Amino acid sequence: PEECKAYERLGMYYVLCSDYQKAIAMLHKATDLKSSSPTSYRLLAMYLDIQGKPDEADEVFRIALDCCNDDADLFEEYGLYLKRHDQLERALEFFFQSLELRPRNPWLFVHIGSTYLDLSESNAERARAYLQEAERIDRGDQAAKAAARCLMQIDSPTDFQNFEATYDMIEQGQLRKAR
Repeated sequence: PEECKAYERLGMYYVLCSDYQKAIAMLHKATDLKSSSPTSYRLLAMYLDIQGKPDEADEVFRIALDCCNDDADLFEEYGLYLKRHDQLERALEFFFQSLELRPRNPWLFVHIGSTYLDLSESNAERARAYLQEAERIDRGDQAAKAAARCLMQIDSPTDFQNFEATYDMIEQGQLRKAR
């Protein structure tokens, strides 16, 4: 276990140095160990995807799910991977599997709600229920803010578009941030 954690830490260090190739090499070493953890697989898959190797990332996720099928983070991360690659129905399956293992994770409620929104406007009420649950669980933290933003998109699409445009202008330095 210590050797595996050492390779994981090295992998994360190389990511901080923007050296994804070395990070991937370290995480491959971690996953080759018999004591490899779901974290090793999850990080490896994420970094492969970032490097534009989605097929390799998907394969790593599948291997990880075969050997570590009780890790909520792994299910959540694979769901996010699938969502990024427009496999929304499949993403929901993995978010729900993660939710079974960690029913009080507000981010899962945000992921599920936003995925329902991405699927279709006809899912707005279903999305609303999950987003409101995220707000209820999280109360003012980052997940609650993300949920509120998605709820704004449901309740006031025009206000949401104005909010997004204003936020983009602030980020681009076209408007001064309020003090």
